[in-house]
Amino acid sequence: MLGWHNTIRNIKIQMEKIKTLLSKNYPVFVILLFIAIVYSKNLMFWSNKQTFVFGDTAIYSLNIAGFAKNIDTIFSFKNNYLFWNPNYLSVGIPTLSVVDSGVLYPPNIIIATSAYVLNNVFLAFPLHLISILLHLLFGAYFVYKLLNKHWNMEKPYALVGALLWTYIGYNTEFMAASAIMESASYLPVCLYFKLENVHRDTRKSYFLYFLFLTLSFLVGYPMIPLIIIAFCFFFIILFKKNSFKLNLKKELIGLFLIVFPIISPLYITSALNVSKSIRSNKLTLESFMQNPAKVSNIIESFVSRNTPFNTESKTNIVYLSFSLVGILIFIQAVDKKSVFKNRYNIIILILGIIGLLLCVGKYGILSYVLYIIPGASFFRRLSVFSLIPLFVFCLLIPQFLILNINTKKFNPLLIILTTLSIAVMMPIFIQGLIHKNFPTSFWGLAVSICILLLFDLSLITGKKNTKIMLYLIILTLLFEAKVNVESKFYLNSKTNPANVFKPNEVINYIKKNISPMQRVDLLQTPYSYSTNFLNIEQTQGYISLASSYGAEINERLTSELGKQKNIRDVVGLKYIIKKGNDLEETEESIVFNVKQISYNYISLAWENDLVATKYNVYIRKDPLPRLYIASQIEFEKQNKELLFKLTDEIDPKKVFVDRNYNKNASISKEGDLNILSYYRNYIKASVTSKGRVFIANSTAFYSGWLVKIDGKLQKPVQTNWFMMGTFVPKGNHIIEFIYIPYGVIFGLIYIFISALIWIFILLNQKIRVDNQK
Repeated sequence: MLGWHNTIRNIKIQMEKIKTLLSKNYPVFVILLFIAIVYSKNLMFWSNKQTFVFGDTAIYSLNIAGFAKNIDTIFSFKNNYLFWNPNYLSVGIPTLSVVDSGVLYPPNIIIATSAYVLNNVFLAFPLHLISILLHLLFGAYFVYKLLNKHWNMEKPYALVGALLWTYIGYNTEFMAASAIMESASYLPVCLYFKLENVHRDTRKSYFLYFLFLTLSFLVGYPMIPLIIIAFCFFFIILFKKNSFKLNLKKELIGLFLIVFPIISPLYITSALNVSKSIRSNKLTLESFMQNPAKVSNIIESFVSRNTPFNTESKTNIVYLSFSLVGILIFIQAVDKKSVFKNRYNIIILILGIIGLLLCVGKYGILSYVLYIIPGASFFRRLSVFSLIPLFVFCLLIPQFLILNINTKKFNPLLIILTTLSIAVMMPIFIQGLIHKNFPTSFWGLAVSICILLLFDLSLITGKKNTKIMLYLIILTLLFEAKVNVESKFYLNSKTNPANVFKPNEVINYIKKNISPMQRVDLLQTPYSYSTNFLNIEQTQGYISLASSYGAEINERLTSELGKQKNIRDVVGLKYIIKKGNDLEETEESIVFNVKQISYNYISLAWENDLVATKYNVYIRKDPLPRLYIASQIEFEKQNKELLFKLTDEIDPKKVFVDRNYNKNASISKEGDLNILSYYRNYIKASVTSKGRVFIANSTAFYSGWLVKIDGKLQKPVQTNWFMMGTFVPKGNHIIEFIYIPYGVIFGLIYIFISALIWIFILLNQKIRVDNQK
C-alpha cells in the first residue's frame, strides 16, 4: 500500500510541475497549438492526405538535401563543396547562389547534419517544413513579448497580436519562398532587443540584437535584414530624436564588428563576383516595378477569391492580406485616437505607411525614390516591403481590442456591414439552392459572413464576460487562419516534392554511365533544379538563372536545333535528356518509359506527364574534355556576344581570348594533354608539346581561379567569355587549375580582426571600471 501512495504522490508532484510549466509559458503553448491546427494538413506526415509546400521552398529544401549529401567534403580543401560547386556550368559557388542557399545558416546546418547522420538526404524536406513553422512560432512569440513588455499589454491581448502574425499575408505568401519568410521572422526579435537596449543599455541586449540580425542575413535573402535594420534604426531615431549621432555610432559598430564579420565569408565571396551573379547589373525602372504587392490585395482582407471550397485562381498571390477579424476589431473600437497617445504607435504608424507606399510599386511615389538610391536595384521584389505594414498591423490591433472591453454598444458601421452582408448573401444562397450550383464568389462571401457573425457573438458575450469574449475572438482568428491557409494552392500541393526529386530510372542510368567532367542536359526534367545531391554536372539549372552566364548559356543551348553542336562540344555535353518526340541528331539514344512529374509555370503546380510520355537519353559522340588544346586563337573583347561566334561553322577547339593577351599570338595545335586529377576545385594535367599551346578549360570563369605551371602561380586567361585557359610553353609541363576561396579567407581574417578589436574594447572597459573603484 505504501508503494501505491508513493506512486500517486509522485504523479501529483509531476502534474504540479507540468501545470506550473504550462502556466508560466502558456503563450508559447497557445501559439504552438494554433500553428499546429492551422497548418495541420502540412504536418500529417503519417497520412496520405498530407499536403505540401511547393514553389521556391521545395528548391531550398533540395539545396539543404544537397548540402547534407556533401557535408563531409567541407573537411577537404580540393573537394570542398562550400568553396566551389561544379554541378552547374554557369554558376560556381562564388555567385549569389552561395548566399541564396543559406549553407551557413545554423538551422540549415542542423537539418543537413541530421539528414546526413540518418543517411537519408530527403529528410531535409520534412525537417525544413518543421523549421519554417518554428520560425513562424519564433516570430509570433516575440510579437507577443513586444506587446507584453514594451507596450505593457496584458498577456491575453498581446497573444492576439502573436496569433495574427502566424497567418498575415506576408507570412503565408512567402512560406512558398521560405528564405524570405524565415529572414523576416527576425524583425520582431530585433525590435524587441533594440528597445531593451534603449531602455536598459545592457551589453546583452546590444549583442543579441546584432546576433539575431546576423541570422537574418545568413538565411539567404539579404534584402529583408536591410529592411529590419532600417525599421529598427528609424524607430529609435524617431523615439529619441536627440541621440542620432550616438545611435548611428552604436549601429555602425555593431554592423561592422559583429554582423558583417560573421557573414563576410559568404558575402565577400559573392561580392567578388557580383557582376557575374545577376542577369543584369542595371535594373530598369519598369523591371523594378514588376513585382509589387497589388493594391487590390487589400480587398481580399474582406472577401477572399479563394477558399477551401473553391479555387478561383491558382496563381492568386495576396501579399497585403490583413485579417478581417483585425479590421473588425478596429471598426468596433471607440476613442481610436487614444491608442496614438503612445508615442510608439505614432512611430510604427509612420513606418507602416512608408512600407505600404514602397510595397505597392508605381502606386506609391516612394518606390520611385527608392529606385534612384544606389544599390536599390537589388530589391527585385517590392512586395517584400509588405512586411512592414503587416507587422505594424499585428502590433496595433490588440491595442484597439482593449478599447472594445468597455464598449456596451455595437458600432453603427459594424451593424451596417452585418446587415448588408446578410442581405447580399441571402439571394445568392437561395439561387444556389434552387439551381444546385453556387457561384465561386459565394464561398468567399460566406466565409466573411461567418467571421463577421462569430465576431458579433464575441462582442455580445463580452458585455457579461470578458474572458469568454477573448476566447471567442481567438476562436474566430483560428477559423479565419485555417480557411486562409487551406485556400493557398501552393501551401496545399498534393505532390510531395521529395518524391519528385528522387532519382528515377533515367537518372540512375546517367549516374551509372557518366564519367568525371562530362556534363548532362537535364533542362526538361525536374532534376535541373538541383543536382547537388546527385553530384551530376549539368549545363543548365534553376540556380543558374540568377547568373549572367546562366541566362546566356541557357539561351544558346536551347536555340534553334542544328545550331548547337559547337557550344555543346565546348561545354563537354555528353548526355541530353528530352521528353516526348523532341528528337536530337546523335549517334545513339535510349528510350525510357518512366513516370515523371513536371513543373507547370502557368498554373504553378507539379503535374504528372501524360501516360504515353517517353524520355529519350541522347548520347553524344566525343564532346570536348574539360581541358583541351586549342586549335586556333583569336583575340576579342570578352562579352556574351562571343557565344554567338561559337557556331557550327568553325572548329569547336577555336578559342576567343581576352585582347590583353594579344602577344606572340601564334600557337601550336599539336600536343598531348593528360588529365591526372579532377576534384571540385582542382584539376591537374600533364602537357607535352613541341610548340607553345593554349590550354582551354570549360570550367566557368570566376575570381579565385589560379593556374600553376610547374608550381609557378599565374592568373588564368578569360576565354570564350564564360571559360578560362592558359598559355603553356613547349616541352613537358604539369599544369594545375586551383580555386582559392578568397572570400572565405578574407572573411576569416575579418572575423579575427573584429575579435581582437572586441577583446581590446572589453578589456579597456574593464580597466576603466576597475580604476573607478
